[in-house]
Amino acid sequence: MSLTEVEKKIYNSFLIAQRTIKGLPFKLRQNFDKISDAEYTTLKKLSFLFASNKQVDMLAFFTAPYKMYQDETYFDLQFFKTPKAIACYTAYMRKKETLSPDTEDMINACKRSCTFILRYCRTTNITLSQYKVINLGNTPVVLQHLRDHKINFYILHGLECNKTLKLVEPDLLDFFIKDFHDTLNITRTILAQSQKLKHIISAALKIIEVQLLQSQATSV
Repeated sequence: MSLTEVEKKIYNSFLIAQRTIKGLPFKLRQNFDKISDAEYTTLKKLSFLFASNKQVDMLAFFTAPYKMYQDETYFDLQFFKTPKAIACYTAYMRKKETLSPDTEDMINACKRSCTFILRYCRTTNITLSQYKVINLGNTPVVLQHLRDHKINFYILHGLECNKTLKLVEPDLLDFFIKDFHDTLNITRTILAQSQKLKHIISAALKIIEVQLLQSQATSV
């Protein structure tokens, strides 16, 4: 039974999460000759899952149940092909995105989101103002990026795209992102009370706006 390089990466991501969550060192598996039938089948299913959902963070997917069920110390590979694993990942990513705003983890996450926005706008040749209102199909791109965890609710507030969100049916927002309105209101209040993050996001978005406008001016 042979595995693809992607399937080997999936297994090693599972191994990394399992060890690092306990503060233990890890060694990547190199030889897969003796992999079990059950593991082989599961890796094939997980490979399809990740290929069909490219927005899923592989390492976070395997870390999620340890964060959501902290009394549990081990989840075998087969667990991760279940609907419960997917639900864990969704809940974990939403929890990560609504952490206290001034923690180092959240500040770094928002910096990564700002970097993503800059790259996306450059790739698609749009300004930040256009990014706030542009649609992919019938859905605002900011909403799709929020769903895919490319940006978070704090960044959404920083973008000040309420007019864009108001154009989307409320029921569709909650269908697209579970508990959208509750999370939007909670994070708005938390961000307003932050000492650091609101200023960091504001400054970063201003820099992005200037850089994108300069890029468009020089390309004319």
